[in-house]
Amino acid sequence: MRYFGTMAQSAYLDSIADKQGVLDALVRRFAVSVVGNGYIDIIVTTDRCYDFIKALTETGFLVEALSWWCHATDENKKSLGCPHGYGGPMTEAGWFSEMSHVIDEVSEVECATLDAQCSEGELRRINEGIAELIRCKQIGPLTDGSYLKLTPEGCLTPGIWVRVPQSWSR
Repeated sequence: MRYFGTMAQSAYLDSIADKQGVLDALVRRFAVSVVGNGYIDIIVTTDRCYDFIKALTETGFLVEALSWWCHATDENKKSLGCPHGYGGPMTEAGWFSEMSHVIDEVSEVECATLDAQCSEGELRRINEGIAELIRCKQIGPLTDGSYLKLTPEGCLTPGIWVRVPQSWSR
């Protein structure tokens, strides 16, 4: 992931400097699994991802990228041929398999705009664009010619990357 500004250089990072506790509470509320101890790869189920992005937006946090995960449950293994990726964290219902070749990032121009002048409207526009990308996402074709799409009964699951200062850890 590219690095955007420092606390002294970024209007966006300045705007969230005292909000780490707020972000931690949102992660506890919405996340199914978080990979590592930072704020990338916050895996959120389909039924909760849009509310999570809305809450991030309302509290001033930018979603800077999405990674994609296959939720390899026993049912999904039978009906969808999971897993569709590599290793990942365990869940109560199976495990998440990282589809590491697929990452969608916010453009450097959009991030530079927020670095220069953090605008609530611009942040909202970017995060709404991320939500729309999730709604329309499909990955493939797979070996059988099919595509993975984000649906309630499917395995495709977003990993949300929140832009925070590099010094933050959970």
